[in-house]
Amino acid sequence: MNDAKCSDIRPILQEIEPGFDITFDFDTEEYHITHNGTLFQRVPYGAVTRELIAKIRHTVWLNKTGQLIEYCEKSERTVAAAEDRAQELYAECLAKDLRKPLLNDYRG
Repeated sequence: MNDAKCSDIRPILQEIEPGFDITFDFDTEEYHITHNGTLFQRVPYGAVTRELIAKIRHTVWLNKTGQLIEYCEKSERTVAAAEDRAQELYAECLAKDLRKPLLNDYRG
């Protein structure tokens, strides 16, 4: 555990919430972050960053304030809207590409 710096990361996680713990699986080369003995997240070696800690802190805050489900639903709506827009752009590009040969035949 010390080789993967779990002893350095653990106090940071426990500052967020005392139930957090972290271990390192040398076979899969990933950290296992647990909360009260239940797996919270798997993180590849080298991916424990300030951004990850901030995301965990935000998730805990959302959960404590009862906003987690609302936040997830809003994120899902945002992703769905982005996917819809991507499909619309794809359809527009495809239509333009299909139109080019027809215009060339008409002009030529």
